[in-house]
Amino acid sequence: MALELTQLISDFKSVGEAIDDTLTRLDEFSGLVDVISCHVSPETTVDILSKKEELFALFQRVRKLEFAVAQVRQTVDAFDHLVAAAETELNSTTEGKIKNFLKPFFKKKSSVPSTPTDTVPPIFSSPPIFSTKDMFATSPPDS
Repeated sequence: MALELTQLISDFKSVGEAIDDTLTRLDEFSGLVDVISCHVSPETTVDILSKKEELFALFQRVRKLEFAVAQVRQTVDAFDHLVAAAETELNSTTEGKIKNFLKPFFKKKSSVPSTPTDTVPPIFSSPPIFSTKDMFATSPPDS
């Protein structure tokens, strides 16, 4: 019984502390609102509200720009992957370029003419590239 009473008193204390903390925060917020309302004239409030639509349009343009940047990043990453694969396939790394450059100096000349090998270069297929015209077609010009 005494244990339950102690637990109940502890719970009441924690609830009381939470209420006191909330009242303190509410008082601070009320003071902040009073200070702001004293320093902001009604004309400023009207100006801020009149710019609301312009801000929403600006936010929309920023979202479109962020989307375009993400699309560019994806396209660049895709091309980077293709270039890395092509370099590996063609041995076109820095090490491979040096070996290919030095190969004629160390190669023995043969009396038999070499026949060209029938190597077919790999076919390049470009990843899809997006169009920014679709994203910014309805955007108003910058002023």
